Amino acid sequence: MRGEIDLASVGALRSALFAAVRGGSPTVVVDLAEVDFLDALGLGALVAARTRARASGQRLVVIGARPLTYRLFALTNLAAPFDVRHH
Repeated sequence: MRGEIDLASVGALRSALFAAVRGGSPTVVVDLAEVDFLDALGLGALVAARTRARASGQRLVVIGARPLTYRLFALTNLAAPFDVRHH
C-alpha cells in the first residue's frame, strides 16, 4: 500500500486485505511504510480485516506505520490489538 488511504482508495484496500486473509497465512502483515495518510475509513477496513482474520485463527499485524498513522492507532486504542510497529 502506498499514498493515501481514504474514500477514493478504501475499496481496493478492503479487497486486498480480505484476499490476504482468505489466503490462509497464520499471520497477515500489512506494511504501511509508504502510506502518507490513513483516514477513519481505512482504519475501519483494517479493523474489519482483523476481525475476519481472528475468526479464522489468524493474526493481522501492521508494520511500518509513520508517526501520524501510528498516532491514529494509539488514539483509538488499536495500536496493541494490531501489534503496530512504527518507524
